[in-house]
Amino acid sequence: MKQLVLSFILLLPSSNIIFANDFNEECKATIKTLKEKSYEGNDQATLRLASLLSIGITDCVEVNEKDALSMIQPLVEKKIPSAYGIMGQIYMTQGGEYDLDLARKAYQKGKVLNDEQSYWGYAKLLSDSATSAEEMNLAIKAYEEIETKSLSKKSKYIQSLNKRLAVRNGIDSKDLMAAIAWFDKAEALGEQKHTYYRAQKYADHNRYELAIDNYKVFIGSDIARRLDNYFNQNKIALKRGLNKNISEKLEQYKIFPQQATYHFELARAYYFEYGDYKKDTEKAIAHYKLASDLGSAEAHLELGLIFFVLEKPEQGLVYLQRASEKEHSLANFKLFQYYSDSNSPARNFNKALKYLALIAEKEYKLSSRSLFIGSLPNK
Repeated sequence: MKQLVLSFILLLPSSNIIFANDFNEECKATIKTLKEKSYEGNDQATLRLASLLSIGITDCVEVNEKDALSMIQPLVEKKIPSAYGIMGQIYMTQGGEYDLDLARKAYQKGKVLNDEQSYWGYAKLLSDSATSAEEMNLAIKAYEEIETKSLSKKSKYIQSLNKRLAVRNGIDSKDLMAAIAWFDKAEALGEQKHTYYRAQKYADHNRYELAIDNYKVFIGSDIARRLDNYFNQNKIALKRGLNKNISEKLEQYKIFPQQATYHFELARAYYFEYGDYKKDTEKAIAHYKLASDLGSAEAHLELGLIFFVLEKPEQGLVYLQRASEKEHSLANFKLFQYYSDSNSPARNFNKALKYLALIAEKEYKLSSRSLFIGSLPNK
């Protein structure tokens, strides 16, 4: 079995290596063999091992990007074509802005040597990081280059290209209905962020309610559910006995009285009646304020919510806005709810849209940085 798995790894493109849990022992044995062959100077084994170290395999290989880079660097210096594609993959997995620039440079060098993974990696990097029509156009040209080089299956290439064309055309369109039609086409072709693009286009045309509806679909119901359960989850935790030692815990925090954590936890103890602490909203607010003054985003949020419970929205808004400035999604969602509620005395669609867009933008950035290597098409 070990020899079979080893042959499989050596023959299969590195981006498509997948192991089930049942293969853990065989996987570990194969990794051992790859290390031995790499030590003996087998470049192919070194390439595959570096690729595996960059992405990791549950219960088999831990992610070690530093080792992966040190292994691949000598092969890059030897100008082995596939080494550039794997180096780009390693940098893409790391995902930082500086890393993505290094990935771009590695892929460009691999393309010069006609490395297939470098072509696909470069096109995917451009399309996943595109935030404008101009950037999307560069991605499309990269996919067209793959077709020119005959490096793709026609059907997969056409679907990828048409999806990106639909998004680009929708972004470019000045006519609202035409833009929405393009995003509908992108959705049919598998574009996962279609509701985000629709929301932006509706907002550009002052169609606030439709923009809000699409942003809400894009971010999903999880944020709303977390906000609704924000206080209840603390009471549930208490009932389950998870805070039996709260007094001892707070005694430890007292060693650092200037830290936000101490005041935040003490405030929670007073507000949620942890351990031997009796309900005391005034003391809770006082300690939340001290934690807030020390920069705690969670304290900003809880103060904002408490003041809304106490029917003091003006004070609540001050603290929710502070939490929003620290990119707290729950605060942004609460602010969205406040400004979009038909019963709110301060109902304001512009402000409601602003806070919902902040959540969606954060979710978009997170999803755009999830550069899944396994999604690269096969030859």
